[in-house]
Amino acid sequence: MRRATPHIQTNLRISIETYELIESLVPKYGTKAAVVTEAVRLLAQNMARSRKARTREVDATPEATAEGNRGGGVRPFGASEEERRILARMMALKTEGVSLQRIADILNTEGFRNRKDNEWTKGNVDSILRKQG
Repeated sequence: MRRATPHIQTNLRISIETYELIESLVPKYGTKAAVVTEAVRLLAQNMARSRKARTREVDATPEATAEGNRGGGVRPFGASEEERRILARMMALKTEGVSLQRIADILNTEGFRNRKDNEWTKGNVDSILRKQG
């Protein structure tokens, strides 16, 4: 008696390129399902590494603590002199009733960059100002 192979049927639409890539990997992994399973596993692994890389670990020595460094995690925005200047500028503009998008545009025009050395976005500004209370 032949046993049915369990499978999941989906209505997922993928590009021709993705389909061809999956097909090309079937000889290595055995089935399309195995190819997709391996891709999902690698994606999850990569996302976990990426989250870990975004977290800035610092030593919790008494000297580090005295300098404002915490025992791990991402340091709060405003920890450096440059960030305090940016934060003061953001808050001043927000107090004047300037929109979040306009604040981002002004910061970019004035040459300020975020921690990742990218231009400011409405979302960056909103996130920082919300954390300030």
